[in-house]
Amino acid sequence: WRSAAETLAELLFPPAVRELLADALEVTLCGLDLLGWTPAECLPLESDAMLGATHAVTHLPSIPVGLELARRHASRARSTDLVLIAAPEHGGAVRERWPGLAALDFGASRSKALTAAYPEHRVRRATGEAATLERLRSELATRPRALQILSHGAYDFDRERPAVLLLAPGASSADGVFRCEDAERLESPPLVILSACGAARAPLRRGEDGVNTFGGAFLRAGAEVVLLSPVDLDFEATLELTRRFHESLAGGAPPAEALRLARVKLDERFAHPHYHALLQAVGLGHR
Repeated sequence: WRSAAETLAELLFPPAVRELLADALEVTLCGLDLLGWTPAECLPLESDAMLGATHAVTHLPSIPVGLELARRHASRARSTDLVLIAAPEHGGAVRERWPGLAALDFGASRSKALTAAYPEHRVRRATGEAATLERLRSELATRPRALQILSHGAYDFDRERPAVLLLAPGASSADGVFRCEDAERLESPPLVILSACGAARAPLRRGEDGVNTFGGAFLRAGAEVVLLSPVDLDFEATLELTRRFHESLAGGAPPAEALRLARVKLDERFAHPHYHALLQAVGLGHR
């Protein structure tokens, strides 16, 4: 991977760009239709340091999307810091369509550890059979600052927007499949963290603003920044990465910087960029 990363870094970051990066702390990559989901965070710069470790990185689908997001104001009062929808208990229809889904090892102690950076009374959780679309909607009524969904992600090849998240079955979603259209009907908090495999998977088409993914769906629903990945994620590494992310976020760091700090704080078990560089910030990550 190192050789491929160095080659890509030379193409994306010629000497003139590297000179600018040397004096910068934040980077915004703009144009998902041209760049795709380039893993810029794991590209080496000077001294073999990866961009995602030295700079706070965020991605904008396009300049018009960025301007629209910049018009939004996140100054509304928030009664909750975080809503966590985690480790849903899947119904038979989901297991029949996507066999082999492993149970997510996420008990009460892990839930508390993940959210320990916030006062307990400002965290709302729904896990197991309670992690339904209906519960998600009701918890968002508490006007949280952030939403995290920790679940399996899957790919539905029959749909134009193929990425889906697998929640527990409920009254309005008998199979528990959560789609981009469902996300667009929500009143999204400013920050959304999707700890799920392939939440950003979708065909990339020239001239498109990258809105056919969960990132675009949540931005349409009111989010200002979404953390998600176009590929499969390692569960243990992502759990630790997002725990560290919440620590820095609660300390006042903007989302892109909190994600950078989380990467550099991971221990040697997760040193390879496969474990930390594939969860990316989309939107106004520097706000």
